[in-house]
Amino acid sequence: MEAWSSIWPQAIALIVALLAAWVVYRLQRREEREGVLSALIAELQMHEAWVGNKGYPKDSWANTAAKWWGGKQPGQQDNVVYKLSTVATDSAIQVGPSLFINRALVRALVNYRQRAQQLNQMIDDMAAFRATAELWLPPPHDKPERERWDQLSDRLNGLAGLVHEGGIGDRKSDGANRHYHVVRVALRAERTTSWWRRWLWFWIGLTRSAMDEPEPSW
Repeated sequence: MEAWSSIWPQAIALIVALLAAWVVYRLQRREEREGVLSALIAELQMHEAWVGNKGYPKDSWANTAAKWWGGKQPGQQDNVVYKLSTVATDSAIQVGPSLFINRALVRALVNYRQRAQQLNQMIDDMAAFRATAELWLPPPHDKPERERWDQLSDRLNGLAGLVHEGGIGDRKSDGANRHYHVVRVALRAERTTSWWRRWLWFWIGLTRSAMDEPEPSW
């Protein structure tokens, strides 16, 4: 009994110290999670004007092109298409599996990151073609040269349509617009998850169990 009476206070002190260290560690993880989510939200807000909203349905570019070019030929106006920066998305994909409660958010981010990269590749292709010097000159009057200029102009307009309809698309397509909205839904679920899931995540780092995962489509 005397041995136990001397060991018991030390054991209690050790347990309290371990518990305090665990709470401090989990509080740091919670702050890290909030920081990652805040950065992701800020980045998605920047993307919204470009790939959010209603998007560009199939065959919609024919009615949108004139307004987008401002009523001028493609080479006559400095229309700029901006590539998507995915710094916060990349960070969230890297640390998300150990921070997020909703595993669907990580999957949605991976898909969105892929579509954003494909959109950026299309923008690079359009920018490279747009660098053609002839497109920055006034339309020539000679018929052969004017035909070539028109062909280049039409090709550039086609690339712009591919960026909008193919790269961005809408919710019915498989472009960046659809995956942007999937990320928004998953992010909303992450931020509004139930209190008991938050409690389990905080104390033991438990996320959704494998039984909650959707069936694979392949």
